[in-house]
Amino acid sequence: EKPFGVTLNILPRSLAVGIGCKKGTACDGIAALVAEVFGKNGLDPRRLAVVATIDIKKDEPGLREFCERNRLKLLTFTAGELMSVGGDFAHSDFVERTTGADNVCERAVVCVGGRLIVPKTCGDGVTCAAGELPVFIDFERKDLECCT
Repeated sequence: EKPFGVTLNILPRSLAVGIGCKKGTACDGIAALVAEVFGKNGLDPRRLAVVATIDIKKDEPGLREFCERNRLKLLTFTAGELMSVGGDFAHSDFVERTTGADNVCERAVVCVGGRLIVPKTCGDGVTCAAGELPVFIDFERKDLECCT
């Protein structure tokens, strides 16, 4: 919504998504769930800054392709790092047995410095959560920077 004839809309790249996925999940499956999460929650995909997951998924072809297509940084965390963050997260016994962390997507968002704004959403072997990263605007330096 533009309250004036000339309005500046700033879209900082200040959103993070945490992704969990089954081995061999295709890029299109990941992209579809991220698009669904953003669409249902009124999030602008142009604000997406980073994707986070567990370190055992760092070479997952579909996840890497999703990041490359969208020019996104992929940050990974060990199960110990994921489990060390505080908060109220969805729990999966299966994921804990498989990865060592009871939740990947929500915890990954918090590990990257985000405030969880969309909890775990599941679809076709993929889980996705979204969070907002802190934004620092310094007009003296003429710079916009997120914490990533």
